[in-house]
Amino acid sequence: MVRRTTINLDSELVAEAREVLKTRNTTDTVHDALRAVVRRERLERLAEWDLGGKTLEDLKELRRSRVETRPWGKLGV
Repeated sequence: MVRRTTINLDSELVAEAREVLKTRNTTDTVHDALRAVVRRERLERLAEWDLGGKTLEDLKELRRSRVETRPWGKLGV
């Protein structure tokens, strides 16, 4: 869902963010910045998980096993 709204933005900050994010316009800049904030928060929460000593490869294998046992069969790997 996209909603049109009016907000006050610091134009210098938007220009600086646009350079960092390599975006084309203000809308893309704001969207990418919001995605980055949400991603950072999710990664911080993920880092707090107790994985019981499992490695990334262990987790990938667990996920692969779960996906491959679905009724529709294996996914293209």
